[in-house]
Amino acid sequence: MRAVTFVTALSLTGASFVSAQATIPRPINNLGNNPTDVYAGTPNQTLLRLNVPTPNFANASGALFPGSLPPATVATNTTTYPAFQCLVAPPAPPAQPYPRCVSDLVSGYTNSPLGLQVEDARVRSVRKVSHLESFWAQLLSYDLLDIEMGTTELVNIGIPTDDVILNTGSSGVSTAAITNSTSNSLEFYRASNVVDPDTQQTNHTGINLATGFLDASPIYGSNDAVLQTLRDVPGTHGKMTLLAQNLTSYGEPGPLPPLDSNGRFRLGSNPPRSANIFSVTLTTILLREHNRQCDRLYHLHNTTWTDDQYFQEARKWVIAFVQKITATEYLGVLLGRPLLPYTGYRPDVKPGIDTFFAMASFRYGHSVLSDEYRMVGTDAQLTGSFNLKGMLNSSYLIRNKYDIATIMRSLSLQVQEEVDVYYADSVRNYVNVFNTTVDIASSDNLRARDQGLPLYNDARQAFGLPRKISFADITNDINVQKRLAQTYQSVDQVESLVGGLAEDHVAGASVGELFNASLWNQFTRLRDSDRFWYENDMFTAEELDVISHTSLRDIIIRNLADPATGNLQTVSATQTYTASLNDTSQPNPLSSLLPDNLWFVQPIVSQSRETLRNAPSNSLVDSTAYPYYCQFTSQYMIQWNTDQSANRINIALTLYSSQGWFGIGLNPSGALSMAGADFIIVSASSINDVKLDLYRSQGNAQAPVKDTDAYALSNVNKTIVGGAAVLVKFTRALDTGVAGKAVFSDSDMNVIWAYNPYDPNPTYHGGNRGGMQVNFLSGMIAEVNAESKRTTQLVHGVLMFTVWALLFPVSIYIMR
Repeated sequence: MRAVTFVTALSLTGASFVSAQATIPRPINNLGNNPTDVYAGTPNQTLLRLNVPTPNFANASGALFPGSLPPATVATNTTTYPAFQCLVAPPAPPAQPYPRCVSDLVSGYTNSPLGLQVEDARVRSVRKVSHLESFWAQLLSYDLLDIEMGTTELVNIGIPTDDVILNTGSSGVSTAAITNSTSNSLEFYRASNVVDPDTQQTNHTGINLATGFLDASPIYGSNDAVLQTLRDVPGTHGKMTLLAQNLTSYGEPGPLPPLDSNGRFRLGSNPPRSANIFSVTLTTILLREHNRQCDRLYHLHNTTWTDDQYFQEARKWVIAFVQKITATEYLGVLLGRPLLPYTGYRPDVKPGIDTFFAMASFRYGHSVLSDEYRMVGTDAQLTGSFNLKGMLNSSYLIRNKYDIATIMRSLSLQVQEEVDVYYADSVRNYVNVFNTTVDIASSDNLRARDQGLPLYNDARQAFGLPRKISFADITNDINVQKRLAQTYQSVDQVESLVGGLAEDHVAGASVGELFNASLWNQFTRLRDSDRFWYENDMFTAEELDVISHTSLRDIIIRNLADPATGNLQTVSATQTYTASLNDTSQPNPLSSLLPDNLWFVQPIVSQSRETLRNAPSNSLVDSTAYPYYCQFTSQYMIQWNTDQSANRINIALTLYSSQGWFGIGLNPSGALSMAGADFIIVSASSINDVKLDLYRSQGNAQAPVKDTDAYALSNVNKTIVGGAAVLVKFTRALDTGVAGKAVFSDSDMNVIWAYNPYDPNPTYHGGNRGGMQVNFLSGMIAEVNAESKRTTQLVHGVLMFTVWALLFPVSIYIMR
């Protein structure tokens, strides 16, 4: 496997820019998005092979690796396998272990034939990432991937006789257990044969029926025929069809998409195999946001615009929100860093979806699925649950059982499974809506071989990463090492999907080096190859400011229906242009229905807007020594005292968690933003104890850098208290005498704060951030007006890039 050079945001800095014409709407199928290759990125294109370009089949004809399937007699619709077992010596290369053996030996959670049981807590996300991340990723998969599978080359997946769950005897699996076949196998069709445009040879490269752009196709579809079934009638100012509901004591009271002839919601993308209550709810919220934008625009343009103008402008805003949320919030959680600052459209970057992304790295999402999904009330108490198959009945559940606020609250309060080699039991032994038994772990493994993906070490080398030399080099988890050793003879036999899932995670991220590199590369390509990306002259500076300061939580909250009337919140004609988009001057009464942080499961947080001299009940310091305090959230607090005669301020910072990072930024420039601020940042873990460092800002889109020579802190005391909280105390000069540094005086100081209560590495805060103006001498917090409050959201970028600039070698992310 040869090393290749990749097109990334960093390697294209010398390329010329091309600006989009904001007056031209994005074509529904993206035809002509790239002016020189007009079909690139449109539906029905082959997957790209840019990262790992050479198909890795057993031979040039596209045959599967030896061992992919047991010796068999293949008939028209059946594959008959002789009995075989998995608990034997791993096959010698070039043969690979059977797919169900990989599933049983590596991915089995509680029913592995190895008997290596795993505690439930160990397979849940250590960083306590919520299932919102899981199902935002699934929504993205509907937007980016619709791979056409073949219908003629049925090979199927054999079941071993020592299979713990499906085995019924020495001869294999009975027809009662496997409903789709009369043989001991699970159904699997190879991808369609297509002609490789580079080699002109026939292989099994997949055809993507979706576009190669992040264009909100689950809401709008990818062709005009589908779109016309989704739009409302003429005269509704470009709205999408949403129907009012009959108010009942259960179910969603607000407007919902219409049902099709099969009783399923009519959406731009609603695949029956996988669309579920959560993905449908997210789609419905975005449909409501589209109609909300139409109402806002109608107040501005009234009858001077046509229905189509309203539709295209509202669609442009919704796509922008999807792109922004994905590039910052979602990738910030998944990779520990959002995309780098936008530098312009790159016409030389080929649009499309990479094969390795589609068949390996983005399939991390199957690992995070759970066996059970729990619904909770406003008090976070259990009100119901359903399994993987049960959640597919989305129209019934939403119309009759759960309102959207409950669905989103429940999604954000359940920790997802960890990204690792384990697949939930129901994912490995699943009877789908077509009454077909499916093992997604086996199918993922065989699909990667079907597409000719390279082996794990070859893929790492192609991405510019060093090869691993042992199973212990892949992961520190002893159980996973044993599973790999039982399945493969050596690390060079491990496959890309398995090795990528097994890797120890990059600090602050949910995935290891290989998948991190692949995901980063693909999402950078999605942005840079898109002439209609929202930052490419599609909006005014004022509009871009609104988009960048609008979170997914903001969009959900403003599109919740009144529980009593079923009415959506209206856009007032008297509101200002920007306020009508993202008005924060008054708290939304429905905001209390959701946690403040949707991406991580953590205690409910509430910000104190006044500073009191009464000691907080949870104080870990003497209140007479630190009489002033501000409870940023229920987990993070600052306490202080000033001595003007001695030119000093004594500060105590407390994080109520046994590990994590936290910090404050002091900004002398008069802006509640990262630009110009100097930071005091603490990181704590049981391994590395507690560290405190000073940083200085390089701007809102740049990583802070260490600033140890600027001024000194004295009386520094750092400790983990009772294994439950981190307490740091220090003294700083009110006026350090250093130019550009904040001076504490009898006036408002601009303070920004952020923390992550689970990760000791100063990476993405996951939404735990804020800003305020504090007079540290009087101990009072100034009121913050609506515009300033929007400005404080710039702190959302605090430390986003620290993980890239400070903690990890650039070679992890730059493809060489």
